Amino acid sequence: MKRTTLLILLLMLIGIMTAEVYTIGDGASTQNYIPIYGLYDYSWSKVIYTASELGSAGLTAGQIDGLGFQVGNTPSNYATIDQRVYIRHTTAGLYAAEDNTLPDNTAFQQVYNAGYTWNGTGWHYLMFITPFMWNGTDNIEIVWENWDGTYVSGYPNFNYTATTDMQAVYKYTDNSFPGALTGTLTANRPNIQIVTPSVNPPGPANLVAPA
Repeated sequence: MKRTTLLILLLMLIGIMTAEVYTIGDGASTQNYIPIYGLYDYSWSKVIYTASELGSAGLTAGQIDGLGFQVGNTPSNYATIDQRVYIRHTTAGLYAAEDNTLPDNTAFQQVYNAGYTWNGTGWHYLMFITPFMWNGTDNIEIVWENWDGTYVSGYPNFNYTATTDMQAVYKYTDNSFPGALTGTLTANRPNIQIVTPSVNPPGPANLVAPA
């Protein structure tokens, strides 16, 4: 592995270690569709998490630096390229039957645009290219566009918690991105962790040996 790759992984690990995480959902069952469905070449999903849920988890208004998704199986170095994630504030708390299409992503803030490798069970963290500032009062909607374009076996499954309302939609296809196709509404919403800067930052590092 190249030194630059190792450095990036180390910086991501340090970022998680010095961050606060807030969890929504504790279900142990798994689904394949949200945020991505690796069985097909392309997919998209959209999910709503309400302000009351965010607040109950302990989150307050301010900066969000990343998202964590809980993988229930054990993928081994499952690489997905060209993953695009967007977030926006919304007053909607659920999806009605007619809300089964992919929204215009220009109405969102893009927070991630890169590949991601899924390796092992447990929480996987997607750290943003630019932070999202939650206003503390509105719900948030997350759109994930999977432009990978290739099927590879061993794709991740995600733990979810069933909700009382339809708060997620997904669509998947082969050969081309299904942007114009209607998706499937579901109440099975993935468990998620919201990553924010630490409120108790660590002290300065002590040099104990030369580089």
